[in-house]
Amino acid sequence: MKELKNKIANRIINNAQILGSHAETVKGAHKFTMNTKWSTICKRGETANRWNRDKQSKESYITKAQNKRNKKYVAIIPLGNDSENEVERAIKKQHPQRKNWETTQAEHSEYGPNCNTIDHGRYSSRCTFTHYTYRPVIGSWAFIKGDSLEFHYTGKISILLPPSGYSWKKDANGIHIISTDGKKDYHPDSDDLRNYSKSDIRAKALNNYKIRKEELKQQKRNLLLIKKAEKEGAMICLKDSIRSGNCQVGTINFANRHNLNPQKHYPPTQLLKIANGQADRVAIAVAVGLRRHYREMRQGFCEIANHI
Repeated sequence: MKELKNKIANRIINNAQILGSHAETVKGAHKFTMNTKWSTICKRGETANRWNRDKQSKESYITKAQNKRNKKYVAIIPLGNDSENEVERAIKKQHPQRKNWETTQAEHSEYGPNCNTIDHGRYSSRCTFTHYTYRPVIGSWAFIKGDSLEFHYTGKISILLPPSGYSWKKDANGIHIISTDGKKDYHPDSDDLRNYSKSDIRAKALNNYKIRKEELKQQKRNLLLIKKAEKEGAMICLKDSIRSGNCQVGTINFANRHNLNPQKHYPPTQLLKIANGQADRVAIAVAVGLRRHYREMRQGFCEIANHI
């Protein structure tokens, strides 16, 4: 075994000496060999190492490092109604023969609008029909860069500064502006950022705060009626959360994070159980839903606009 180690060591030293090394140890010979290996692609005067490579490798490394650094702050910006309708019209115009459209979705890309084909497979082994659906997608994302927000929409970049007294932050529901005291906040959608106005976005944050403040006063009294109302069939939907002062984007992200469908109704106790750190806001949304439920019970009918 010792003879084999000596033979390998001598071979490494000899190979290094052929390349011009004067090293007499394995460690020195190996170091010289590695430096010589990279020296052909280094500029004169630079020390050969893994960072001093060709231009393309350097650019690739810098891009990966930037993406990794920004990943903590990057978030998908959900589409507003105007943006969603605009994308749907453009895609359906390109593919007039297609049916079975799904909801338009924002993604982390520099391109769009595009159409993704989703293969749902066949209904059975004997069936020859394959079920496809089509989903319009478009690049809509942003990340926090210092005090500003860098918003990307179909490859176009906008640098947006927050209103006075507010700052850009990222929470579990996405990018939002939040006041210095932490009481007023708002999660913008693509419509808000494409037609950005500091005064408008500040007004939306303030309006949501006022609504939550009023609803909080009645929260304790309404929570006593939850179990009774649930036995009567009371269910909570997306519109209840929006009417309670929560923004639509934040509500949809909350639903997606807990595997809930924003287009469906859920029992109040189920929502309160998964609320965690957002128990106050969920409780207010439940209180609004209960008032809507009792109003419908008195009327004997419900209005579709209050649910969809």
